[in-house]
Amino acid sequence: MPTSLLKLPSNPTRFHGLDAARAFAMLIGVFFHSAMAYKTRGGWLLSEYSRSVVFDFFCSIIHGFRMPLFFLMAGFFAQMTFHRYGTILFLRKRAFRIGIPFLISCYTVVPLCKLLATYIEMDVWRSPFSGWTWRDGVGLGNVYHLWFLRDLLMFYAGAILLRGVGRMFPRRIQLLPNRWFAKLIQIWWGPMVLGLPILLLFAIARSFFQTVLTSKIPVDFWTDASFFIVGWLLHQQPKLLDHLIERSATNFVATVSMMIGGWVFAFGVKDGNHNEILLEVSKVYYAWYSTLFIVGMFCRYCNSYSGRVRYYVNASYWIYLVHLPIVFAMQIVLVGCEFGAAVKFLIVSAVTMGACFLSYRLFVCDTFVGIFLIGKSSQPKLISTPLQNIES
Repeated sequence: MPTSLLKLPSNPTRFHGLDAARAFAMLIGVFFHSAMAYKTRGGWLLSEYSRSVVFDFFCSIIHGFRMPLFFLMAGFFAQMTFHRYGTILFLRKRAFRIGIPFLISCYTVVPLCKLLATYIEMDVWRSPFSGWTWRDGVGLGNVYHLWFLRDLLMFYAGAILLRGVGRMFPRRIQLLPNRWFAKLIQIWWGPMVLGLPILLLFAIARSFFQTVLTSKIPVDFWTDASFFIVGWLLHQQPKLLDHLIERSATNFVATVSMMIGGWVFAFGVKDGNHNEILLEVSKVYYAWYSTLFIVGMFCRYCNSYSGRVRYYVNASYWIYLVHLPIVFAMQIVLVGCEFGAAVKFLIVSAVTMGACFLSYRLFVCDTFVGIFLIGKSSQPKLISTPLQNIES
């Protein structure tokens, strides 16, 4: 593969489709958290009697690709920022856009989540409690939905460290990951190879032989890291996005196959059962194929400027930061209501999205908070460059 594939455009190109994909991954998280209380298999703080198996399927579909898609996009745009500004400015911008909002949220949003969670655990409506203080909710342990910001900061540091180590090797060695990645992304079974390291870690975690990689750090962390790395490599060769568009049909078929297989294996899972292994295989490959399929779809249909879509993209970060306390509060309010699970889900989702968009419009958009989170909103409208014309 020629070295020219590693040359990025000298002019800043706006990837409108990938901007929209990143916003989609964040906004759909609101609906995911709204639906969690109404699953039949639980897994949520609130014990709701209004439940439906529909939400088990709904949450499994979203959970399989939501965070992998987000971290792949995060790696893509992290490499773009690094390439454009260099190491020092990259770290400075990431600290302002990710680090500071994370710390502020740990003293505002997270304590509010913990307060509502404590209400749920102590059944406050029938047994009022006292003694809880705001300081009790502050901390970096359980940060609820904001764990992704903490992990992102570690991924940024790891990417800079790995790049520094990589520069110690000859140029031809440095190019090997890009060449291998380009070959994998162009063949239909490439995602199967990309998923092998995660399956290996899963096998190690289940066996008696465990390393610090699996005993101290969850496998999910390494899964997200692998998608971040792929996003980083993808921005170095943006023409590979064309292959994702071309292979959309193949990736869709594989996605549906892995999804159905995962559901079939899930019904027979018992500890030590071979179905558990097959379930993990289905989940890993569902994550890869579905994520690449969604990226291809957004590149195909959203790769042009739209003021409406741009507004949603800008709002998505704020909405995800602040949405969970509203979701908790609405689920608590509705817990005693004689509504079905679907009606409660719709009410929670609508109120949460409405409140988040309203707060964004009043307190964030075109204010110093918005500039702090997403940059100056008065940027000129950029005309999208078709993927086929991107010089790489």
